[in-house]
This record gives sequence, structure tokens and C-alpha cells, in this order.
Amino acid sequence: MRRQERFRRILETLGQPARGFLIRAVPLKHRDSPLCAIGSLQNGGRYNPKGEFEILYFARDADTALREVGLVKTDAGGRTITVPTAPFIVLGVEYEVSFAVDFTDCVVLSALGLTSADLTGGSQQRQHNPRSNADHEQHHDRAARRL
Repeated sequence: MRRQERFRRILETLGQPARGFLIRAVPLKHRDSPLCAIGSLQNGGRYNPKGEFEILYFARDADTALREVGLVKTDAGGRTITVPTAPFIVLGVEYEVSFAVDFTDCVVLSALGLTSADLTGGSQQRQHNPRSNADHEQHHDRAARRL
């Protein structure tokens, strides 16, 4: 059985309803359409190469959202710093979906024969620079989109 088909069958058994609250940081110039993903298409990102497809980026907490857009970083001394940049707005979004697969769940990863390092490139650098493993993560996203 092809790997994609095996993954699809496994994912169908692991998915479950989910609800919660997510954070999104959006450039102020897009304040009228904060749930539009056109910026990810135009600029690319960790999970999508520039010009290939759109992804709507969210985070579980404000710190991660601010790091994703480069407003907050960790310096060489381990201190959190704010980086001067164009203005952003931060918004919270409540969600409820009928089917979701949690790739941070060790049961899911084990069923797929994966580890968290397979999805992140195994790099802790990501904490300091979220885009540091973009090529590796874009490869996994392309594979997941084919499922």
C-alpha cells in the first residue's frame, strides 16, 4: 500500500472534533481582512513555499504568534526582545471543527511512524527563528496536502 494511502487511513481513525481559542498576528495593512491568507501565498512561510498555496497561520498563545511574525525574538543571551517592525494587530479566534488530527500527540505520531523531529527537522533553533526549518517543513506540508 502506498504511504499516502496508509497515512490517509490512519488519519481517518485518529481525527476527532476539536474546539478552542487561537491567536493570529496580522499586519495592520490587512486589518480589514484579518482571516485572509493571501500574505502567505505572496510571501511564503514555514509551511508553504512562496506562490504555491495559502495557509492561514495561527498560534496557541500570543508569544508564539508574535514570534511567528518576527515581532518578538530571543537574543544570543536568551533574553526576549521586541523587534521594531511595521504595525501588527493581534486577534483571538474561537474555533470548533468536526475533524482534526493533533500532530503533537505522541499516539498520532506513533501510529504514523513519525517523531516530532520528523515534523520540525529536529531543530531547537526553531524556538529562536520560526522560519529556520522552512524547507524541511514545507516538504512535509506538501506531502500532507497530497493526502
